[in-house]
This record gives sequence, C-alpha cells and structure tokens, in this order.
Amino acid sequence: MIAAPGGDRCSDHAESTDGRPRSNPRVLGEADELIRRRLSEHDLEVPHLVIAVTPEGKVVLRSNVSPDVLRSFGEDLKNVANELEESPKPGDTTH
Repeated sequence: MIAAPGGDRCSDHAESTDGRPRSNPRVLGEADELIRRRLSEHDLEVPHLVIAVTPEGKVVLRSNVSPDVLRSFGEDLKNVANELEESPKPGDTTH
C-alpha cells in the first residue's frame, strides 16, 4: 500500500507473471474520481474503497481510508466468505 496525494491510499498489485499490467489501474482511478466528485456534489465526505480483482487474483485498490479501516474491512470480508461457504438452511434467502 502506498500513500497517494492527499493522504489517500492506493495499491496496484496487478501485474502478470511477465510483469505486464493485467488491468489498467487508471480505470480504477477514474472510477474513484467519479465517486469523489459525486460525493462532493452532495457535500458528503465519507470513507470509501474502490476495489478490483484481476483474473490472477491480484487486488487493485483506490481508497481514502486508514490501514486500520482496511484491516477491519478485511476481517468483515473473511466473515462474509465464511458465511457464504456454509450451506444455506431451508428457506434461507440471504445467499
């Protein structure tokens, strides 16, 4: 994770085995900029994450949250994944 201008965080772990980018981090940057602009239009300044995963399972991330928030979010994602692995009970429509 590297700090971007304005204290934002970005991570571009999106290279193939031969070192060529498998996804264009610029696209995520554009999505992040759009989200920031739309939030600003509504006078909202909220923490947010923009995440993509390459076919190889590498993460490309744009964020304005702290490392602690990312860790907490990671734990929440693990919990969701564990819940999704559990077989649904009859009538359960949460999956």
